[in-house]
Amino acid sequence: MAFVKLVKGTPYFKRFQTKFRRRREGKTDYYARSRLIVQDKDKYNSPKYRFVVRHTNTKIICQVIYATLKGDKVVAAAESTELKRFGLTSGLTNYAAAYATGLLLARRTLKTLKMDKFYEGNKTIDGNLKTQRERPFFAVLDIGLVRSTLGNRVFAALKGAADGGIHIPHNNRRFPGFSVDNDKKEKYDANVHKDRIFGVHVDKYMALLQKEKKTNQRWKILSLMSNSTIGNKPLKTAWCQISLRIGSRRFMNENQKEQRQSQERCQIKSKREITPNTEPRDQISQIKKELMLQKRSTLPPNKLLNQRRRHDFIYIWYITKYPLSILLLYEFQQNNQL
Repeated sequence: MAFVKLVKGTPYFKRFQTKFRRRREGKTDYYARSRLIVQDKDKYNSPKYRFVVRHTNTKIICQVIYATLKGDKVVAAAESTELKRFGLTSGLTNYAAAYATGLLLARRTLKTLKMDKFYEGNKTIDGNLKTQRERPFFAVLDIGLVRSTLGNRVFAALKGAADGGIHIPHNNRRFPGFSVDNDKKEKYDANVHKDRIFGVHVDKYMALLQKEKKTNQRWKILSLMSNSTIGNKPLKTAWCQISLRIGSRRFMNENQKEQRQSQERCQIKSKREITPNTEPRDQISQIKKELMLQKRSTLPPNKLLNQRRRHDFIYIWYITKYPLSILLLYEFQQNNQL
């Protein structure tokens, strides 16, 4: 038997300290969180807002959160699945969807705070950095445990929120189109970033698949073309329409009305009528009335109900046919014993 070096022995495991649960699950970066939630003391109890971006296999989630001693509070939230109401049924995790989700969250946050009239955001989407008006809504980007690589979808949501009217400190070094020459000179091409925002790279990939006629990836094209809103139009025009509809306050109000109407239509009446919760005394009296109406009592003969005397109540029976498992009180003669 070959000699095996003992790398981690008993002293290692005796001193090993487990990390926090959310760090073990890969959900929270506590090293970054402790620095993101710290607020200056001269600002007293004013909340420090974070623009949180998370992406899953099926959607992109954006939230505006601030921390308290009792837990984090969410001001507003948006998901890329909400883009289906704006005419997009597929491609909910790409760069353009992340941008639209950030834009949607920005307009929603400003509307809840009644600041949407003063900060309308950027009306022209060109990929360039623009200065905000005085005293805008301020938030800090929280990317979690994601690697801050160039062109990451996290920064697409950041760009969408910035164009929507939220002030988030950032620069263009992580946007698509940024490069460094051999002479260490930084360059930024805003048109490259603009094409990413409007999904031009997806159009090019679809054209490549059509040219090569790959049948195994045909479903990707069909899923996009099946959408009635996009149709045979290029994705650039479709994303332009979606971003304009998100930015318009009039559509947001109409959309909320449609959502309420759809919720009212979707109310399904259950077959079984659900009675509201009542006090235990009322429930006991109701069940006693039902038992009195029955010709034959469900109780054993030695525990029958005595209707003459109503002053001695003894707890003796447990009924399982009622969902709340109520303990009934029945009266017996003074000579009866349990």
